[in-house]
Amino acid sequence: MEEVIEAEDSTASLATWLLLFFIATLSFWTQAAVTEERFVPSLNVIANFFSIPDDVAGATLMAAGASSPELFSSVVALFVTHSALGLGTIVGSEIFNQLVICAGAVMAARRGTLTLDRAIVTREVGFYALSIGLLYNALKDRRYDPDDPPGSPARIYISVLDAALLFGAYVLYVVVCGNFDAIVGCFSRGGKEVKKEEERPIMPRGRSKRVPIQVDERMPFLQRTIKEPTENFQSSVLPPASQKDLLVEAEQGGTQQQSAVNLYGTLGSTRLDQVGAPGVGSETDNGGGTGSGGNNHVRFAENAAAGASDRGSDRSGAWSILGKFSDGLSIRLFTFLAESEKPSDQHDLYDLEVNAFEERLSCFLWQRSIFYNKAKVALHGWHLRWFNFTHDRMASVPDRRNFSEHQLRYPNFREMEVDEDRLIIRLKNPNPARRDYFLMAPSTQVFEEVVKKCEELMKVWEDMRESRRGVGSGGEESGEGGKTSSHSPASPDPVEIDAFQDDEGGEGEDGNANPEPSLIEFPSGEGYIAVVMHCILFPLKLLMHLTIPDVRNLSSEGDPRVSLTWSFVSVTSCLMWLIVGSYAMVASLEKIAFLMNIPDAVIGVTVSAAGTSLPNYVASQCAARQGFGNMAVSNAFGSNTFNILVGLGLPWVLYTTFVTKGEPYDGLRDDGIVASVIILASVLLAFVVLILWSDFILYRWHAPAFLGLYALYLAYSIGQVYIGGIGN
Repeated sequence: MEEVIEAEDSTASLATWLLLFFIATLSFWTQAAVTEERFVPSLNVIANFFSIPDDVAGATLMAAGASSPELFSSVVALFVTHSALGLGTIVGSEIFNQLVICAGAVMAARRGTLTLDRAIVTREVGFYALSIGLLYNALKDRRYDPDDPPGSPARIYISVLDAALLFGAYVLYVVVCGNFDAIVGCFSRGGKEVKKEEERPIMPRGRSKRVPIQVDERMPFLQRTIKEPTENFQSSVLPPASQKDLLVEAEQGGTQQQSAVNLYGTLGSTRLDQVGAPGVGSETDNGGGTGSGGNNHVRFAENAAAGASDRGSDRSGAWSILGKFSDGLSIRLFTFLAESEKPSDQHDLYDLEVNAFEERLSCFLWQRSIFYNKAKVALHGWHLRWFNFTHDRMASVPDRRNFSEHQLRYPNFREMEVDEDRLIIRLKNPNPARRDYFLMAPSTQVFEEVVKKCEELMKVWEDMRESRRGVGSGGEESGEGGKTSSHSPASPDPVEIDAFQDDEGGEGEDGNANPEPSLIEFPSGEGYIAVVMHCILFPLKLLMHLTIPDVRNLSSEGDPRVSLTWSFVSVTSCLMWLIVGSYAMVASLEKIAFLMNIPDAVIGVTVSAAGTSLPNYVASQCAARQGFGNMAVSNAFGSNTFNILVGLGLPWVLYTTFVTKGEPYDGLRDDGIVASVIILASVLLAFVVLILWSDFILYRWHAPAFLGLYALYLAYSIGQVYIGGIGN
């Protein structure tokens, strides 16, 4: 009778197969969306509130958030479905992270190579090797149960001591991460090498407003950024000299280039102006007003040789029409056309627009997200914004649709810190109670122009402060809105507070500078596939939107607007969603494995591992493109360490302590999983040999080699079933 049922199950209808694959795919998406869009930002807010050190937060809360799909799949498989799929998922994820993510990071690197930081990579690889050794030690007790049918795989017995060793090793890892700088200093002759890196003059000092970046407790994320090798931020292709000359000639030569470059360059500035960018239309505009009809707008695409597309020829329709209208009423008539596109639909990443008449500069910059500043690698860690610098104000909008509703205004900062090698700018907030802003330029040319413009702004604001102090000392009213200059020496200067006000004097409390669109926002202007996927996922997106609070809520001044209580509510909701999503994934994949007559562990190391690790792959590629390739590779090994020591160690400790009451856990079968652990160690050894041979540099040819090794591993895992005869 059992054979008949098994035969019927193995010949399930097409609808059953499609339903199972749909549920599995949906569970992968759910876990990825909840983790990246809700769970990680909520944990980041909690870590910032309690001022948890960056390395400790990254190795605990943020690691738990980023690896939550693997962790919860292990918990569900152990406590609910009692299968080996959780162990297989983690082992498969280890190999995926080590090979595929490293290959993707190298392929996405700016120069086609990745320079690895010796100390960080040694730490991550060393603890990963330790975790593999402890995992093999935990799985070494394999015995055949006399009650099992003949030919059954051996049972694996995991003792509470072996499980405790795994989890205890991660406690040691956290301690090392929290004191890593001191440890490195002990091995670098009293810290001389570290001191050299921190105190090296990064750029020549300007008018006493530009100072080198110093790594301290106020800039936790830069403790990792500074350690990122500068070679990873450099591009392998330089723009031709003729294009550099274009910018100089355009700044000096009047309006000769206007007809060629003003088609959609004007639109970018006009749109920012008309939606209320600070400083436009004010009495300090020197008569320039908001018009652009007679001004000299320049579009400078510095990396055309690197493949950036010139989209000017595609803008001859609505965009050139928009450019002809300079007054606010006319431009509003065409708002429906403008709002259907993002800034990146009108401008290339390397566009640098200069309006010499209005003293205006517009360009793309990445801005560090305050909701991901504790995460080592996150897809939304740096968000792209279109910046508009006038002669006395600075504003930006996110690269999203309806961007005019999400404008961010910046304070009149007195000081900035720059890193010429990594193209990073820190704008120091004059109000100590508010956060600083970290910007990163896409190229050296954009970086230099932005730094120069910021220095000009600081000079203008210094003159404004001196003027206000002079008026205030005479007892007269000063500032916009009738504010006086009387204030305590320790309080922020009134001009700093007024910097956030628009031309009508409003504070913009109802503003929303969120860079990321809502989950339920319709993807207007996207391709057919994106629209179809949105419609299919919309019920799930709506339910997620209504049940999980989104803590990524910024005011128009860039300050978070979320309470600690709301963050804990979001974390609790995320945990529930992750448990349900993990159960759906485990149950559907176990059913698929049963129908295909293959072990749960095999489908875990293949399908489940790739599905849960794919978001990390995308985030690592994004980080490598921005120059953080070393961080992406290190994060891959750090995730592997967490998956083994916590993703397996913690559930096993809980199970052997509270379920088996100290007796070994014997619910696992040796379906080739021990051999996979040996493969883990072999692949790690090959990786270490490669980086030592190449002097801690990953070249582009490493990518196909890693992918080839991963393909061989998949072939081996599948071959165990169809050639080796291993089955359920």
